Amino acid sequence: MARGPYSKDDAHDRLRIREARLRAGLTQEELAEAMGISPPSIGRWERGLVDVSVKQLLRLSEILKVPPSEFIDGGDGLTDEERDLIAFIRANPVHRKLFLGQMEVLQESPPDVAAE
Repeated sequence: MARGPYSKDDAHDRLRIREARLRAGLTQEELAEAMGISPPSIGRWERGLVDVSVKQLLRLSEILKVPPSEFIDGGDGLTDEERDLIAFIRANPVHRKLFLGQMEVLQESPPDVAAE
């Protein structure tokens, strides 16, 4: 189904599909093959030119290993900055270890020191 003029929310929704695909390490072609559709269809979804059906959304979430709510409302209640931080930590085991070490230090610090 074709869409009308885009809103800021539409732009954010379009980015969620692309971001989830990139996090999964898939190209548009690979995702299209897994979905059983043409690569241009993935591009149209990512650009918000057509809506994704509920059935397609469920299959998309299964392939990309994210909950369907990720595409509807972000699903996790996190800010974009928090999602970026999580992706950064997950991308590299060394970053994860360093971050968890810093987190332990902060948890052991008195509240007034941790807030600074």
